[in-house]
Amino acid sequence: MPLALATSLTALTNLDLSDNLLEGFWPEFNNSRSLEKLSIGGNRFQGPLPRLRYNKAMKILNASSNHFSGPLDPWYGSLSSMNVLNVSFNLLSGNFSESICRLRELNVLDLDFAFAMGSEQNQTLSAGLSCLGTILSLQVLKLQGNRIIGSMPLSFKNFPAMRLLSLRHNEIHGSIEEDYFANMSFSLNHLSLANNNISGSVPSSLCSMAGLTHLNLSSNR
Repeated sequence: MPLALATSLTALTNLDLSDNLLEGFWPEFNNSRSLEKLSIGGNRFQGPLPRLRYNKAMKILNASSNHFSGPLDPWYGSLSSMNVLNVSFNLLSGNFSESICRLRELNVLDLDFAFAMGSEQNQTLSAGLSCLGTILSLQVLKLQGNRIIGSMPLSFKNFPAMRLLSLRHNEIHGSIEEDYFANMSFSLNHLSLANNNISGSVPSSLCSMAGLTHLNLSSNR
């Protein structure tokens, strides 16, 4: 289906073009303001991520496994209805846009292998991620493989509804506070911190997590 046709369907609420090996640049969807779900993962789109500034009804965006590049634009933070944002496995660069932290209804944020940057940019990315701790609705946070540098973000202690937290394959170092996971004790069932440089003892707060079914702390110090 030509992308131009999709942009002219003004009543669309759900568009799924996943796994079609489509190529080229994604057009602006200025006319499809009723669009709530856009799935374009598993293609070969390049250039900037979809510009959805007029799609205020957007709840789910899956743009994973493409060749999108450039920054995660600040106007994504204006999509106040967004529940799921998945831009994993792309070639993004630049700073993490703290405007994302204004998405108070966001349940799933998947940034696995989303960024391809040098070490200096990775330090800036790492600092920007700290605001994610203000999104108390988050249930799934995936940040695997982005070379995040530094200690475990203190703001991540605030997640009361977190079910899956994955920070594996980064450059996180230092020890983890004893009470780090206390606020997640009733919700967290999947935790992966593998392939980092974390040192010290296992936090005692992990021992009281009766619902934890998956724990991966391999390949640390």
